[in-house]
Amino acid sequence: MELRPIRRHVLLLDDPDETIANGVVVRTSMHRTNMDYMVLRVGAEERCDFGQGDRVVLESPDAGRRLKIDGVPMRLARVNEVIGVM
Repeated sequence: MELRPIRRHVLLLDDPDETIANGVVVRTSMHRTNMDYMVLRVGAEERCDFGQGDRVVLESPDAGRRLKIDGVPMRLARVNEVIGVM
């Protein structure tokens, strides 16, 4: 399935809900501190200084709407919530 956000939105790869540290499964805190995300898709007809595969920084760790598609954590954010490109 291919998902493409509509205008003025960007689809980002979000942090996983849990990680494995030294063989132990650790649930990720609800309060996240990182604000950089990998761009999966940019909205149709959107002209930005970044594109698919770029790493962007959001204005807040709570920016955008978190969702899961086929078990993959993603985040749908507005293009104007992106404040930098790495």
